[in-house]
Amino acid sequence: MSKKLVTPILLEKGGKKFILMNFVFETDDSIYITFPSKKERYISKIATKSYDESAYSEHIVKLTDFDTDNVEPKISFHPRDMIIHVNSNITKNFGKDYKLLNVSPDKNKLFVYLLQAIFPNNIDFFDEYNKTKHNDFVVINHISNSDSISLEFIIHSNDIKPTPECLPYSKNRNYCFGYTFDSPYKYTFSIFVSTIKSETNNLLINLNTKEIDCIYTIDNKIK
Repeated sequence: MSKKLVTPILLEKGGKKFILMNFVFETDDSIYITFPSKKERYISKIATKSYDESAYSEHIVKLTDFDTDNVEPKISFHPRDMIIHVNSNITKNFGKDYKLLNVSPDKNKLFVYLLQAIFPNNIDFFDEYNKTKHNDFVVINHISNSDSISLEFIIHSNDIKPTPECLPYSKNRNYCFGYTFDSPYKYTFSIFVSTIKSETNNLLINLNTKEIDCIYTIDNKIK
């Protein structure tokens, strides 16, 4: 078995495939999520908010400029300490460590609703995927409407099979389908694909940590 396993998440449209993100599994059971692009992706804005105690509430989020130089952002999950942080493949460490909430009743197993990624509908935002070196990948067929694509991810132990009922409540989610990746490692991910009414021009990442909700916008430097 190789030292790491890279699993691209691809969008297919008009007979072409476009790269949305990569899941990278390491032999120490860490998982890295990257957003590769020749257009030099970077984190442009951020918003953080502590959770309240209500079962459901809606808030207006104010994004502020992210003032740290960065390129090729990546999300890193480390199960030993049950933490996640956002850093860069190039400029390395700049993010805080955030604790994650493992809701599995069996503390020897993992079940974490990790993040939501909302992608713009404009296909020009992405790079075409034409590589052949990856044996494992997930392909999402493009849904021909003006809505944005929402991907929600649960990371979990390999013997757990999440269902859409595990997702947090959302009145804006138009659920399409879900898929659990068959990982050879201790942990894997399940992806839940939906559309939502959103007019975003960049990539939105909503990171679900134990105490704080973190929202990032990721833009292309090269248009």
